[in-house]
Amino acid sequence: MASETADNILWSKYANHTVKTASPLPSQVRTALWRVRFSEVSSPVPLRSVIQRASTDIAGIGDASLLIVTGRSRRLAAESHRAELDSIIAERGHTSINGDVARTVGEVAAGLIAGAINASGILVVQAAHCSSLKS
Repeated sequence: MASETADNILWSKYANHTVKTASPLPSQVRTALWRVRFSEVSSPVPLRSVIQRASTDIAGIGDASLLIVTGRSRRLAAESHRAELDSIIAERGHTSINGDVARTVGEVAAGLIAGAINASGILVVQAAHCSSLKS
C-alpha cells in the first residue's frame, strides 16, 4: 500500500499540474511538463495496451521523439504481469528474452522490448525506498 500511495502522490504532483496554476515546482520543471503526456488507462491486458500505445505514438511522432519511462517494479506487488509477458514473448518468438530480462528491467520494460518498440529510449527507474514520502 505504501508504494501505491507514493505512486499516487507523485502522479498527482506532476500529471495534474499545468503551467497556468500556481505551483511550488521550479520553472524548469513546469516548462518540461509541457513536453510530457500523462494518461491513465485501465485495461485487462496492460502490457499489450502499453505496447499498442507506444506503437501508435511512434507512428504519429517518430521514434526520435519518444522516450518511455517505466518503473521497474513495486516492492511486494500483489499483481504480476508475468503470464501476459510470457504470452507476448511466445507470440513474437523472442527466445532471447527470458526471466532474467524481466527480473532485471521489470515486466513492463521487458514487454516493450518483446514488443519491438523502437523508441529513442526506454528509461527504467526504481526507488530504493519511499521513506521521504511519509507524512
